[in-house]
Amino acid sequence: MKNPSLALLAVLACFWARAALAADPPAADGQAFALAAAGGQNQGEPGAARAGTATTPEAQKAPRHRHTWRALLEDGVLITASTLDYWGSYGHFTVDWQFTWRTFGQKFFTAQSPKFDSNAFWYNWSHAFSGGAYYSMARANGLGSGWSTLFSFGLSAFWESLSEWRELISTNDMIMTSFGGPAIGEAFYQMSSYFSHRPGIVNRAAEFIFNPALAVNNWFDRGSGPAWNSGHDASWHRFSLYTGLKEDKVTPAGTTAVNRSGTSYRQFNFGLDMETDTAPGYGEAGKSRAFVSDTLSSQLLLDFSQSSEGLEEFHIRTGSVLMGWVWQALREGQDGSLRGWYKSLGLGMVFDTYKKRSVAWYDSNNEVESGGQATVGDARFDRPTPTRFTDKMSTMSPVGAVFRLSRLGPRLHLRWTAEAYGDFGMINSLAYNRYTENHDVSGVKTTLLDWGYYYAFGTTLASSLAVDWGQWRFQGGGSCQFYGSIQGQDRYQYMGLVTDDFKLHDSRVAWRFYLGYRLSRTPFELGLAAEGIERRGRILEVSDRYTEYRYFYQLRFLF
Repeated sequence: MKNPSLALLAVLACFWARAALAADPPAADGQAFALAAAGGQNQGEPGAARAGTATTPEAQKAPRHRHTWRALLEDGVLITASTLDYWGSYGHFTVDWQFTWRTFGQKFFTAQSPKFDSNAFWYNWSHAFSGGAYYSMARANGLGSGWSTLFSFGLSAFWESLSEWRELISTNDMIMTSFGGPAIGEAFYQMSSYFSHRPGIVNRAAEFIFNPALAVNNWFDRGSGPAWNSGHDASWHRFSLYTGLKEDKVTPAGTTAVNRSGTSYRQFNFGLDMETDTAPGYGEAGKSRAFVSDTLSSQLLLDFSQSSEGLEEFHIRTGSVLMGWVWQALREGQDGSLRGWYKSLGLGMVFDTYKKRSVAWYDSNNEVESGGQATVGDARFDRPTPTRFTDKMSTMSPVGAVFRLSRLGPRLHLRWTAEAYGDFGMINSLAYNRYTENHDVSGVKTTLLDWGYYYAFGTTLASSLAVDWGQWRFQGGGSCQFYGSIQGQDRYQYMGLVTDDFKLHDSRVAWRFYLGYRLSRTPFELGLAAEGIERRGRILEVSDRYTEYRYFYQLRFLF
């Protein structure tokens, strides 16, 4: 194969196609397990609400009825509308034009394409949500996670090849859109499914907010059950809306990677933190061992920090364990509580993005150039030096292993999780600001020159522990991320404009501890948290680092 980018996509596509067909065969798609419909009481202690509950009729159907043609129709309407909108706004994308009808064939299998594009950070990470939408249309029509992933692959390929016919096939967009389907779409589908299993107008509104396609399709199919197209009801969940104050301190003073450093900086912090476990039998008495070809768990985090100067940082993290092995040995005590353990090992996917507030006009979310261009006719811009790019990072983890061990007791619920992922990322080069102080940067990677980030492969290792003991809750954990730049795949490489294609390295190590106390007979929890982040970056002989300490005072609404 002539192009390593195409080879990478082919390998990933083959892996996921095989996983989809092996774990999600057409005849057994969506095989349902009999799970009891638990209420909000199961939030901290699985099995606490099991007594007297009954398996819902929609949970008993097996196999789930598919609406494949309706999924194709809904996805077709979505991509057609997006294509018409794109073609109607051609003037905004002329810097990306590279082909005409005469040269259209050069989009495929040549040195010009596929390549990594030169677009702004915002445009590139947001492609993952397009994949989530494609995936959701299929998932909300009864298709399993494997086949829905193939929908996001196929529609991403259609968009890159035909909708954007004048542009190169963007390797980064293919990766972010294709794998954004299961990494983002599955989490939103599971959250929407949770609300679809519960009555009331508030739950109907929440179902629609998290996945409009599921809510609409469930309404059309309501004669077969109000949650006919939904996933299995969660056997355990923890949902919280939170707000509070955040004290932030960054050292050393004067670092250009953040808006403010050296002194404590108070911010308003708010967000949404959600997690579900839909593995069969979790929180139910019994002993079992099995391979499960359906989603085991999902997570969703939306976190925002605001100051008087604006939005200081946002952080989005979504992910799911799509299939895996489960083992459990649980027994019910005389008081009705569960005792024993539960283990799972599964295939996980995660989308993770954060960005700190920009302080320079060129480190923004649009591609309108207010200065001159370094080369007429392309998107390589002049930037004032030294640069002032603030920190940002977006990673897609298409393949990972997630191990979870749960221990249950009369008042105890302990969950330990260990994760390891292979990542594709768009990484802010922490050392670049310092590098531009005394180096010529006219020949560096295009995204580095224009927006301060680069494309990279990397690894994420993480572990966390959550303990519920009565009204108290403790959480602690840490993560390590390491990234190295991808060489030779810049869209302007073949034109000879990238003459200084050096290797870049960045890392991020973080830890966090949380202690919460739930107020008696209320859904409210008071919490204190501490967090530390160590960021490092290196370009040749130039390196940079900063350390950030955060302290949170939170009020959480549990639901």
